Amino acid sequence: MSTLTPYGACLLWKPELIWLNAVSDAMLAGAFFTTAFVLSFFVWRRRDIMFRSVFWAFALFAGVCGVTRLLSILTLWVPAYHIEGLTKCLLALISVGITAALLLLPRILVLPSRMRLQRAYAALEEDIRQRRTAEAMVKRFQEIEANEAQVRQAQKWKPSANSPVVSRTTSTTF
Repeated sequence: MSTLTPYGACLLWKPELIWLNAVSDAMLAGAFFTTAFVLSFFVWRRRDIMFRSVFWAFALFAGVCGVTRLLSILTLWVPAYHIEGLTKCLLALISVGITAALLLLPRILVLPSRMRLQRAYAALEEDIRQRRTAEAMVKRFQEIEANEAQVRQAQKWKPSANSPVVSRTTSTTF
């Protein structure tokens, strides 16, 4: 049996103070558990979310906060201060971890957003399309130039008298 007294004794067992603390802690616990559930459900359903670990960390934080509020209700009547203290220690460790992660926020802010990456990808796709069009035009111009060079070469070539080419003019004898 514990030699410690329940927290209710500190409140002189006044019902209005006991219920004020119990109800407000219960409401806080409900809010924390709901927050933890919604964050977890959101991350679980949306696999494409960036920085998923941040959402999981806040869900864990909210869940442990809910547990500490429930233990605060318990300690009104039962002196379970060791369990409450251990839970608060866990909450403190989680809080320190989240705070350390938040100190990295300036580095995270530099990272491009998903929309920014999509716009950059679309711009690159447009550049590729324009480059391919330009390459096709250059190839077509090279073909035209090669054909014109062949035509010019053919026009420069004139048959000589010793050429095996037969003249087109025909001679007629009368």
